[in-house]
Amino acid sequence: MSGVASSVLLDPNTIERAARAAGEGPILVAFSGGGDSTALLRLLLREFRPKHLRAAVVDHAVREGSDAEAARAAEMAEALGVAAIVRRLSWAPETAFSQARARRARHVALCTEAKIVEARVIALGHTADDQAETLVMRAARETSWRALAGIAPFAPSPVWPEGRGIVCVRPLLGARRAALRDWLRGQGAAWIDDPSNENGAFERVRARRRLAALQREGFDLERLTHLAALLRDRAAALDVAASAWLAPRLFWEDGAAKLARADWDAAPLAVRERALSALLAAVSGAARESGAEGLSARLEAAHFSGLTIGGCRIRPGRAHYRFGRDPGAVLGRGGAGGPPAVTLAAREKGVWDGRCAVTAGPAPARIEVDPADPDRLIVHGAELSLQWLGPERLSHLLFTGP
Repeated sequence: MSGVASSVLLDPNTIERAARAAGEGPILVAFSGGGDSTALLRLLLREFRPKHLRAAVVDHAVREGSDAEAARAAEMAEALGVAAIVRRLSWAPETAFSQARARRARHVALCTEAKIVEARVIALGHTADDQAETLVMRAARETSWRALAGIAPFAPSPVWPEGRGIVCVRPLLGARRAALRDWLRGQGAAWIDDPSNENGAFERVRARRRLAALQREGFDLERLTHLAALLRDRAAALDVAASAWLAPRLFWEDGAAKLARADWDAAPLAVRERALSALLAAVSGAARESGAEGLSARLEAAHFSGLTIGGCRIRPGRAHYRFGRDPGAVLGRGGAGGPPAVTLAAREKGVWDGRCAVTAGPAPARIEVDPADPDRLIVHGAELSLQWLGPERLSHLLFTGP
């Protein structure tokens, strides 16, 4: 396998889309020094000049020696002519570590660095093996067919609002992990082996072991990843249809949206439920979609009494549905407060409640919700510009991409 051509390992369509999305900016490469990310960086250097790449090393800081490994990874990238930065995560003492929290924190760190270097594209080294492991894990706990579409080779950042305007590309998603390591050996390249990859306490490691056992019994991993690709095509087509259907029919009023009941009733069920799932998250500013299977029927049954779900309050009127933020989530209920006020230094940018981008003027400013009207923000201090993010969030979820 050492003779495998680099063109077989890298997906040319993903590379082309990545270059188009990056524009004049660099591509940020998530780099750990492991076999997958080392192969990714070296292969990308065959497509782009070193100055067009940046390496971001995220030290999760959950085991002894991780800082030394992160420093070594940065040195490996810089030895290839690629500028590197190490970002060390910090964990509150009361925060229990989990792979899900670590994954989100890693993506947030990558997005933070991407904005610093003005990169709109983050390249990740996920492989066909990662895809299969993801499918095994999701099949054990998810009920939506979309979850079994797996990891996409070209998709918006999975974190919000930190991932605004950033896409993640995975050009190695069609390559096997073993093939990448064989290619590296053929190049005389070294990599770092992460001991966490053998820790059976982690769900992904257990999924990897289950897949290995299945393959020893003759299971064809490519059949699983092929199924995911078919479902991804279906998911992408549905996103395009939902986006095209909403675009001329949805009207935004600051943080709320209106949709004619007649338009809603005329839409195909699958398009309607996909649009509703994305719309709920866009209006509520939620980090993740709650899913909308079956919600269409619930909405129709609500008539004029309204429905609150996923942080969004739906008010059916005679002619329109109005989708607005749940007042209880904004003002707080049951002794819990709503979204905190945002204090900004001069010229600083921030996001309130996941749905409103705020930028301070020449002096510090502070914003908070009006307790008498949860759809209104009160500005204290100097000039402050506001941008409601509902339309942008909707496009982020119903992604069509360049």
